[in-house]
Amino acid sequence: MAWYTIVHAGSDPQPAKGPFHSVREAEEAFGRFQDRHGYMAGTYLAAGSTRIVGPYETRREALQADISTAPVPVRNEEVA
Repeated sequence: MAWYTIVHAGSDPQPAKGPFHSVREAEEAFGRFQDRHGYMAGTYLAAGSTRIVGPYETRREALQADISTAPVPVRNEEVA
């Protein structure tokens, strides 16, 4: 099973890191983040660098990922 996670650089609030079973689950975490922070969510995300990365082979690898060791971000066409 593949695992995905959200990596973030910056000190602002961020979406839940995961790990997630799919890109769609990770995107839902962004939606919950927006629900919690309202109009400020975009400001927080723009102030840092936040992206969905993966797939990882194990949950442990996804949990240990950070912005400096993460693989290439998931492309938009992989989400569809």
